[in-house]
Amino acid sequence: MKKTAIIIALLVLLLTVAGCAAMPQASGSATQTAAPVASESAAQASASPSAQESAVQSEPAVVSAEGIYQGQADNNFIEIRIAGEPDETAYKVFMLTGEIKDNFEALGLDTGDNVSLSYYENENGQLVLTELAKKAAG
Repeated sequence: MKKTAIIIALLVLLLTVAGCAAMPQASGSATQTAAPVASESAAQASASPSAQESAVQSEPAVVSAEGIYQGQADNNFIEIRIAGEPDETAYKVFMLTGEIKDNFEALGLDTGDNVSLSYYENENGQLVLTELAKKAAG
């Protein structure tokens, strides 16, 4: 009888410890994420010029290309067929942000229009437009 009570007490203790160990990871993730961001910005403010240069180098590379406008998926995304790429990879979806989104209607793009663009890939793998212009036909 004593052995059974000891085994049950140990199991309850193990389950309690295992449950408590998992809780801080789930509920404390926002706190853990916020702290490094604050310390990172403070470190950059006091960092030497070489440390600041390496932070600038980690920004995503902007790619310039030309292509053919395919259409607008919704208010946030458009599709462009990138010139010079094989069909399997040429059709790409781009996110409209900032000034491009605000002025998109003024571009007057129709399906099949030639465009020039600049974009980068964000941390979520989305292609984000930084520049978009309609090219003259010809």
